[in-house]
Amino acid sequence: MTPEIKIQKALDELEIKATDEQINQWIEYLKLLEKWNKVYNMTAIKNFDDMLDKHLLDSLSVAKYIKGNSTVDVGTGGGLPGVVLAILYPEHKFTLVDSVGKKIMFLKNAKRVMKLDNINPVNIRIEQLEGQFDNIISRAFSAADKFYDLCKHFLTDSNQMLAMKGPDLEESNLAKLPLDIETYQITVPFLEAKRNLIVMRKKNG
Repeated sequence: MTPEIKIQKALDELEIKATDEQINQWIEYLKLLEKWNKVYNMTAIKNFDDMLDKHLLDSLSVAKYIKGNSTVDVGTGGGLPGVVLAILYPEHKFTLVDSVGKKIMFLKNAKRVMKLDNINPVNIRIEQLEGQFDNIISRAFSAADKFYDLCKHFLTDSNQMLAMKGPDLEESNLAKLPLDIETYQITVPFLEAKRNLIVMRKKNG
């Protein structure tokens, strides 16, 4: 199965509409990530086919939970899920934050090469970033309670924090948080592994 066919099958399963151009952009991004990985060790996953499932499709699996017009991707690494979602939602602004300089260097290169005008890679610790965002998202960044502690200065009455997780929902940690919390089981096409999404919002009133 070609990457194009695999991505299209995954999009159908996730009920996401995308153009051929966007599919080609995702492939171009993964090839760029694979190339940089050989020199800079961007991600532990080295193989293109594995990147397709574990990076691209995993990132797309949360697309429908993104609201509003702006997102900050905390501990973005090589741009996951931020770059993947930025290609899907070209009108939406994505701020990609990482404290590791080489990862931001890669993202600035990807922005230039791929003409991704809606991403803003920032080399900073998340506690030092200022701004307002409709979504604060992290993928394999830290435990949910630590994620909240580091990013609570972004929380308003109308936005949301999204923590992408594996099978462990960290229920004991979540119970301590002063938030309205919803959890969703996420199915990633072509992946057997269990995934969860934790959505955290300020309590009303």
